[in-house]
Amino acid sequence: MIVKPKVLIVDDEEIVRTNIERILEPMSYQIQTAQNGRQALDIVQKNSDFDLVLTDLIMEDIDGLRLLEEIKRISPETVVIIITGYGSLSSAVQAMQKGAFDYIMKPCGKDELILRVKKGVQKRETDIKMLEVNKMETILANIGMFLLNSKGVVTTANPAMSKKLWGDLHVLGQNFTDLPGILQANLVSCLKQAVSGEDACKEDVKFYSPVNKKDFILSCYLKPIVFKDGKPKSIMLIIEDLTRRTKIMQ
Repeated sequence: MIVKPKVLIVDDEEIVRTNIERILEPMSYQIQTAQNGRQALDIVQKNSDFDLVLTDLIMEDIDGLRLLEEIKRISPETVVIIITGYGSLSSAVQAMQKGAFDYIMKPCGKDELILRVKKGVQKRETDIKMLEVNKMETILANIGMFLLNSKGVVTTANPAMSKKLWGDLHVLGQNFTDLPGILQANLVSCLKQAVSGEDACKEDVKFYSPVNKKDFILSCYLKPIVFKDGKPKSIMLIIEDLTRRTKIMQ
């Protein structure tokens, strides 16, 4: 399902709002209008997921600068474009300094308006993709995958997680239960369960690294990879660091 970008048009002149809406209509945006700054602020407060706000600079109740500040407070990711006359050019520059993406001078041609708004929407789409990438990188940075043989010896180790939990200690070739902190974290039973051919999972594991002198909250999942006869030939171990997430939720 394709989600259409949401655009809010703010101007205290009805003819201006109507003309802008008519020009942008072929772009397949979800368009909403507000007849003044206060109405626009009420709309954004109730629904902060607008991709772009196109607002006049000079309005009687709440002007474009104040509206810009409020929008950036409520929804920092929303792209704001200011519409201004030549006499207010210095205020438009001030708006850019306060976080506006662009400004459009009156009178504005149809093609220029479409182009500026299109670039603003593209900026918003790029920002969303970057946020998703950053979130994924954060998640992956807190997850480590290891491979153990049927006796529990580490044959493949995730470098980042290994360093986080055991510093420069060489974990390859060591039995998982012999690694510092594993016995104290009561994870030996999980390995025994996996060696017997059953999945094992333990959440909110309190783990102290005697090597790095740090406390962690971990989630450990062990899944045996079995032969046709049901006997495990290796064990996949996934460790997730929940420390930061746990502290935030406390």
